[in-house]
Amino acid sequence: MYIEKLILNNFRNYKNLDISFNKNLNIFVGNNAQGKTNILEAIYLCATGRTHKTSKDGELKNFFSDSYYVNLDFIRQESNQSITISYSNQKGKLLKINSIKIDKLRKLIGNLVVIIFSPEDLNIVKGAPSDRRRFLDMILSQIKPNYFTNLQDYQRVIKNRNALLKSINKSPYLKDTIDVWDEKLVNIGAKIVKERLNFIEKLNIESNILHKKISGEKEIINLNYKSDLIFSVDDNIKSIEKKIYDKLIENQDYEIQRRSSLYGPHRDDLIIEINKINLKIFGSQGQQRTAILSIILSKLEIIKDEIGEYPILLLDDVSSELDRERLEKLLDLVKRSQTFITTTGYDNLIFEKEKSKIFNVENGKIIGG
Repeated sequence: MYIEKLILNNFRNYKNLDISFNKNLNIFVGNNAQGKTNILEAIYLCATGRTHKTSKDGELKNFFSDSYYVNLDFIRQESNQSITISYSNQKGKLLKINSIKIDKLRKLIGNLVVIIFSPEDLNIVKGAPSDRRRFLDMILSQIKPNYFTNLQDYQRVIKNRNALLKSINKSPYLKDTIDVWDEKLVNIGAKIVKERLNFIEKLNIESNILHKKISGEKEIINLNYKSDLIFSVDDNIKSIEKKIYDKLIENQDYEIQRRSSLYGPHRDDLIIEINKINLKIFGSQGQQRTAILSIILSKLEIIKDEIGEYPILLLDDVSSELDRERLEKLLDLVKRSQTFITTTGYDNLIFEKEKSKIFNVENGKIIGG
């Protein structure tokens, strides 16, 4: 899988851009706030329907325009494909795959598969549980179409169930209807938990192999799924359903009192450890960066096993996050994927120039390549 071409009109600080890429490595060089990251944003938008910077489409259009247009041509399994995303203040967002309009985001996700590493990814370690759940959900949604469908359905269940829990306090007779939403929560929630458990098991294996290489065999990384319920990767769907259902029944009055759904995959977390120490609490910033890099890169092999080819890799401002030694190891590891890197300078990057394109970025204009 690789991207051939990208066209932007009035996207961020790009008024008009038509750019072709190298199948291997693409490096965007320039000072801060010139538009390097905007290229990665456009690619990520075509893969997921949103960018890693914002979920508000109005923020993506050029300041002096009321619309934007993004078109991306790519090759997947030796087939030419395209994704088009446009937005205007009047008509909203329009999605197309191979020039055919699609009406649901779930039909977009999974066509172009990308992995991104950016400074914001440190929130996977330092941030709230919702940041780590989002990390799991985004990658699983790209490689498991049914997962994204289940996730959307589950979010609707939680929204409706919470509304019911709030209403029961005023209208106690509504308590008899909570079983309907409990059943939906249990059935869909168990599928989400099972996929997360399976993915984390694979992530543990791959990230440990990579982390030992990047850390010079000094550190062992371990990922654990944290929940108010005790789950194991050996649990099947039925056993997970029973655990969730029993917890809901046991705490039904407490949830009614709190007016909120307190148990299920929407409350779970991912614990990251280095040498058996919780990285969020005790890890140094260097350890946190290396751990996140190991976890993100380990997804390359997992995705390859799932879809049969490597995804696109986006590395945003990675040279500011890693020292020279780690950068060298990183570039050696990512040779299997088409990779996009943004940086303020590439003197500390060791790469094969004949398999690369270097683009100089200045004020929304790109030179070279």
